[in-house]
Amino acid sequence: MISMEDIKALKEEMENKTKQKIEILKELRKVNLQIKKLREELQRKTPSDKKADPDLIAKKIEKLEFYISTSAFTAAQEKEAIKKIEQLKKELEENMKNKEEWEAIKKLKAELKEQISRKNEIKKKLGNIIGELDEIYKKIIAYSSKAKVQKKQAKKEGKKEEKFRTQPQKEEAYLTLEDIVKMSQKEQK
Repeated sequence: MISMEDIKALKEEMENKTKQKIEILKELRKVNLQIKKLREELQRKTPSDKKADPDLIAKKIEKLEFYISTSAFTAAQEKEAIKKIEQLKKELEENMKNKEEWEAIKKLKAELKEQISRKNEIKKKLGNIIGELDEIYKKIIAYSSKAKVQKKQAKKEGKKEEKFRTQPQKEEAYLTLEDIVKMSQKEQK
């Protein structure tokens, strides 16, 4: 039999989960705001003149030098590769002036990535809480409907018992044939 205490306990659990959900939503809003600020700052700090990251240029140079040293080239191909390396080295020198800016941009990107992963973790927590709330809500509805049915049954049984208690106890009586004839004559009159 389901008691009202069971339903009250479920309602209290639901209130606690709802409070947790609200806290998680607040945390999610804060993280989203931080992500927005980081993206704006990243956009502001990224050079608009399309200068490349010095580290990327250095990696390209290393890759080309390795490719030249390990592969067989014709003289024309080798000259072209060496020109490309020299061009990249000049570009690297120009961009070394911006190295500090690129380091700051890298830090911003790393922080942005961290905040995005934090946001995904918070979303998972939120999904779990919402699932738990749904289960509690379903239990409350099921218990409430069972409790209503039980109340109705109890009322019916109570009325039957009350009806039985309020009627005076009758002594056993035996009817004779004469009594039956007299009763039928009264009914006909």
